[in-house]
Amino acid sequence: MKYILLIFILINTLECYSQGIIVEKIKLTETVDNRYVSEIPKVKDLTNEKNPIVEKINSQILDRFMINSFKQSELEEFRWYEVGCSFEIKENILYISFAGEYYGAYPNYVEDEFYFDLKTGKPLKLSIIPFQALFTLSGYLDFLNKYWLEGVKKEFITAI
Repeated sequence: MKYILLIFILINTLECYSQGIIVEKIKLTETVDNRYVSEIPKVKDLTNEKNPIVEKINSQILDRFMINSFKQSELEEFRWYEVGCSFEIKENILYISFAGEYYGAYPNYVEDEFYFDLKTGKPLKLSIIPFQALFTLSGYLDFLNKYWLEGVKKEFITAI
């Protein structure tokens, strides 16, 4: 059982690397005190340096951090403090999460997540139905429509 799990993990890892997509953590120092370092995610394609999908994803990451470059020397202002990030790639979906502090008019602690389709570069929207919504009529109907009725409708069509 342990060997099967190990093989499964290796196959998933190799699949991510066979695509050539990785996420680097770029270190940037905030420009207010020049003391605090943040790690900002940057997507890279090892097989195609000019991949338009990667450029599209990186553009959205830059927009979220309100900067125009991943190079410290090209930044006029960077007001994020001690940002840390993590990522995961599964089945052509890139998940990036980060947490840190942004100093605008006053300090704000920020936690955020990105989900990107690696085939198109478009962000994915999550549609999560909260557990307590199951105990309302509309929440229960939403649950049925999303997870149950679609399969049942196909079965009814086959049966008819």
